[in-house]
Amino acid sequence: MHAYACNAVVEKEVEATVAQVVRDFGQIDVLVTCAGICINGPAEETDLATWRKVLQVNLDGTYLFTSIVGKHMLEQKVKGSMILVSSAGATHPPRPQLQASYNASKSGVNALAVSLATEWADRGIRVNTFSPGFMTTPLMSKTSGQANSQAPLADIQKQWLTQIPMGDTTVWFFVYLLANKSLGRFANPDEHRGTLVVDGAWTHW
Repeated sequence: MHAYACNAVVEKEVEATVAQVVRDFGQIDVLVTCAGICINGPAEETDLATWRKVLQVNLDGTYLFTSIVGKHMLEQKVKGSMILVSSAGATHPPRPQLQASYNASKSGVNALAVSLATEWADRGIRVNTFSPGFMTTPLMSKTSGQANSQAPLADIQKQWLTQIPMGDTTVWFFVYLLANKSLGRFANPDEHRGTLVVDGAWTHW
């Protein structure tokens, strides 16, 4: 395994990183975009600079990688797969945290995935989004403390768990979607337009 580092919102760095991966491995078969940030706060108190910062990383960064890797796949006729990590918050704003900029950015990721899927499907590139619900990650632990400065992180996490009927979430289908090359379009457009939501039934509660 080899790690590569770049700034996901700087086009030249993304281009250079993708080019280096291609030189090292010959081609790119799978892309997973998961760089993201979240800055909580009431919408009326979120300044434009903060709004743009969140969308730049979450949406612009996703676009840069998908467009540059997508061009490589198309030129090399690679039958590839892309998974854009979104969030259940794209369609179902969570509580108690206030995160309009994050939710909007992930809604944009969903729309981007649908657009790319329709453009590239007939040329062998499958594009889906993966929308997890509440999961314990460094980002979640960092930003959840912003949700309510008076509430300890552990108390906020307990609130989240009470909102998930199944008690937790799982990501096994994420691995399946990456590994199964024979899988066609994963979702019927009338159902969720290629978006896999894994949230322990939270969005249906």
